[in-house]
Amino acid sequence: SVIGVFLPITIVISISTDACYYIVFREEYDGLVFSREGIQWEGTNIVAYYSARGIEYMSIRTPLEVTATGQQIEVPSVEDAKAMITDKYNSIIMTAPATVEEISLEYIMTVDQGTLVPSWRIIVDDSTAQIPYKCCVRFDALTGKELTW
Repeated sequence: SVIGVFLPITIVISISTDACYYIVFREEYDGLVFSREGIQWEGTNIVAYYSARGIEYMSIRTPLEVTATGQQIEVPSVEDAKAMITDKYNSIIMTAPATVEEISLEYIMTVDQGTLVPSWRIIVDDSTAQIPYKCCVRFDALTGKELTW
């Protein structure tokens, strides 16, 4: 079996006594990171809070082991992701514009048998003048189908 590896990183921090840093290490496999969040299960990562006193908190969430590989696929283009989110928002009557802030291609664990599939993670700012609101929209990068929780 092949085990996903955490992204290598070297951290050198000079900290004042009242500062605290939030550090996230994300796991990847074959050059594509595992999702920060999941549809059915939580995503995989290592989270740490670091201050002048040292590590204040550390959490290792859902480490994954890749036990088999699926079919080889062409990497979907970001234009595909733009078309998916545009189609979704064109079908919604809105009172304020929505802004896409981030698009990333990530593995996500499916609900069925725990299979990892490439997915588009799209952060959309749906804020109005009165209410700030951001959401994460997910699409299966292979089928174009929206993934829901």
